[in-house]
Order: sequence, then C-alpha cells, then structure tokens
Amino acid sequence: VLQMAKKLGKVVLVTAAEEGWVESTCNRFLPSLGTAIFGPKSWVSLVYAVKFGKWSSALQNKQAAFRALVQQHVALTPPPPGKLISVISIGDSDYEKLALQHTVRTMPMVWGKCVKLTRSPAAWWLQKEVEAVRRYLEDVVSHEGTAEWTLEPTVPASVTAGSAAAKVEAQLAV
Repeated sequence: VLQMAKKLGKVVLVTAAEEGWVESTCNRFLPSLGTAIFGPKSWVSLVYAVKFGKWSSALQNKQAAFRALVQQHVALTPPPPGKLISVISIGDSDYEKLALQHTVRTMPMVWGKCVKLTRSPAAWWLQKEVEAVRRYLEDVVSHEGTAEWTLEPTVPASVTAGSAAAKVEAQLAV
C-alpha cells in the first residue's frame, strides 16, 4: 500500500505513539517497512504528533501535526491557482478522522479524505482491509472533494452464515 501511495503523492505517517515505538515495532515485526521508513533510501516520512503539540491529548497533537505538515507542504509546493490539496488519512482511530476534519475546517485549501479502518481487527480482517485500501487508493486520491470512507464487511446473500467469515470482502462504503 505504501509503495502505491508513493506513486500517487507524498507519503507521511503521522502517529500518536510514543517516540521510538514505530522503530521498535518495525524491527520486531516488519523489517522491510523499517527499511522504507528508516533506511538510507527512505521515501516515507515518519512524524510523531507529540513533537507538534505539547498537549496531553493525542487528538490535539494530531491536529497540530496535520496543520503544520499541510502548511509546510503548501510552502514548499504551492498548489496551482484554483486547485486544492488532498490530504488522505488512513487509520483505525477516530483521532485521524477528527484531526483531518479540523484541518479541513481551518484550512480551506484542503480536501480531506478519510479511510476509517476497523479498530483492533483480527489478522484475517486486517489483511482484507489492506487489500481493499490497495484496490481503492487510486480512486480515493482522484476523488474531487472532501469525503469519508469506512471499510465494512459485505457478505454475498448466497453465502450461509456458517461459511460467511471465509467469504467476507472488505469494501469501501461512502
């Protein structure tokens, strides 16, 4: 998903985690992701939201981080006249969605696009979500306007309840 995102624009991971958490998690479970973020040819930016806000609230820190990052991007790469910047948030907590909504309200040059994932999903469902994000990411990026999508399980009507888990598909629902 990150490699696809790289082809579509600038990739920045904003986390409310404590500093060092992403590094240690990557080292333990996802070394190839760690290379993309921390390696010599890194192309993903990692931002700890706490560095942008000094509040005790993860939400306020994320709001401050989103705002500062958008301002920084606009300063370095101003959009053409009449064009808006798309900021896409993909996450499992409400913090991402609320921080993005705040950014859109306070920065009129931004289209906010939020993809809400399931909080604490089972591994099989997380895999379905990642597949759905990969499948729909280009559509999310090219969508003109502010929008929110939620990943929801859909089960074909012909599937019996006992076998539903094996055939559940993740689809973006507007």
